[in-house]
Amino acid sequence: MRPKRLNVLVMGPAKTGTTVISKTIQHSLPGAQYHLEPKRALFFERGAHLRSKSSQVVKIIFEHWAKAPRLRSAIVHNELSLKFDKLVAIVRDPRDELLSRMMYVIHPHIMRKGYDPEVVGQWVQTLETKEAAPAEVSVVEMLDKLKELIGHNGLGVLGQPVYRKFLQAHRKQLFVVRYEDFIQGRTEELESYLGFELSECRDVGHLERTARTRTFDNWKRYFTPQDVEALRAPLLEAMEEWGYHDWELETPASLDPDHGSRYVARLVEDTRR
Repeated sequence: MRPKRLNVLVMGPAKTGTTVISKTIQHSLPGAQYHLEPKRALFFERGAHLRSKSSQVVKIIFEHWAKAPRLRSAIVHNELSLKFDKLVAIVRDPRDELLSRMMYVIHPHIMRKGYDPEVVGQWVQTLETKEAAPAEVSVVEMLDKLKELIGHNGLGVLGQPVYRKFLQAHRKQLFVVRYEDFIQGRTEELESYLGFELSECRDVGHLERTARTRTFDNWKRYFTPQDVEALRAPLLEAMEEWGYHDWELETPASLDPDHGSRYVARLVEDTRR
């Protein structure tokens, strides 16, 4: 049975499934209003949504509040005017999160810095080379190339140490969901926490550009033995804390361009519309 009104907060780092999970929760609450990634405290203090009789589903990206950690904690502790009945935090295999960030980062880069055909061309070519011969190009080499092209590559949040500390400090306020469990339909504990069954609808509307594979363990096809050697130690604490233990690689003859070079091309096209 679905409640008449419920305010739900969904939080997670970028590229951990916040969109599909928050939109699914919205689809599960009749008439619920959806709020995408507010970045200012004013949203939680003023506005018609505070007086609305409809359920409110709010998605925030953890790192968007990096410069306001006290406000971020205040949101979770229900110290602002907009109160939440349920608060969901998402974790994802840090290896897949790293890949997803690597594939998506060109979009916000172009939005901030503008379109550079040379940069985009070199990055797409790097992806195409990886797709044609996965064993010949390591992910670490790709990240180095990305940093050369745009100045950063996502390694700065490797293992999410700040997010992990936040979850530890707020374990009483937050219900933690693993992205992989959600994708596999293992949602019984989440539904029990929320108090209602989740809709089977996974439509995210105009946010579909953020979706890449809607699967997991993609790192197995992308990582090389060199990547395992370089990344095992930096990721060890996060993986142990969140229950990821497998390091067995696959050896595909090629990789799907729809999850790499073509995905990036679609993102670039989206920025130029």
